[in-house]
Amino acid sequence: RKTLVEDDLLSVNLGDECDACIVDDPYSFVLTAIMPAWQGRFSNQDFRAFFNRQFRLECPAHLVPNICWVNHRQMSQFELAWKKWLLENSRKTKNELELSRALSEVINVMKNLRSIYPKGTLHDCTTSENLSANKIILNRTSLGTN
Repeated sequence: RKTLVEDDLLSVNLGDECDACIVDDPYSFVLTAIMPAWQGRFSNQDFRAFFNRQFRLECPAHLVPNICWVNHRQMSQFELAWKKWLLENSRKTKNELELSRALSEVINVMKNLRSIYPKGTLHDCTTSENLSANKIILNRTSLGTN
């Protein structure tokens, strides 16, 4: 008995308004690094910015790096799905259906990963508290809860 296996793929977000965004093969040469935002130095935004810059500088020019800073819950979900896929892929005789299911689970988890940033709050300009202590910086803070 044969079973049709259809692997899920990561979606590609290319805007219709961007003529230069046309990519013939969006899966080649894209590198995704999933990093723990809560671990040691990575919780420091200045070190994280340093890491991002160094990672991009050291990455070969033909690769497009995508760095995602995740919380503990997201990392656990990803690691469990990844381990399941690794186990299925390492079998000498592969069950294509189970391998496809494991791959779909990894992709579903990756689709839901969101970078985590420290919480920032907006202040009224007339407040007397130190506003520099809680700055809102694009790609370094988030409004509200994570």
